Amino acid sequence: MDRSRRALLRSMAVPFSLSLAGCTDETPEDVESIRVQNWHAESHTVALVVRVDGDQRVRRTVEVSSVTEREDGATDPGDVTIEKTLPGPGLFGTRRYEVTVRLDDRSPETETHTTGEGFDSIVVRIGENESLDVVFEDAV
Repeated sequence: MDRSRRALLRSMAVPFSLSLAGCTDETPEDVESIRVQNWHAESHTVALVVRVDGDQRVRRTVEVSSVTEREDGATDPGDVTIEKTLPGPGLFGTRRYEVTVRLDDRSPETETHTTGEGFDSIVVRIGENESLDVVFEDAV
């Protein structure tokens, strides 16, 4: 290989390596909020703890109102949003999200989700029959 070709390849390698610098620290998508939705006819107290890779990031107790019926016959859940940014999985990594929820004075329930994909929010849903469901939701 002659000197001019090596110099050309070297000159291309530096900008390419600089453009990749820090890529592993970038989060393609952070979790932006935690929502509690109540589809049950009574209001509830919800205590929740969110851990990311074992580190506690959120510990909160919220009061969420009951589902309401609109004039057009549709229903709207009681809804509380906790604005909290949680770290996403990173460009090449995975993260483990653990959500522990206690509805009123019942035993806590835990849902875990390990992913390398980003998502926008964690939604805790209280069903019409007081069931609990945790959804890792991605806004489309």
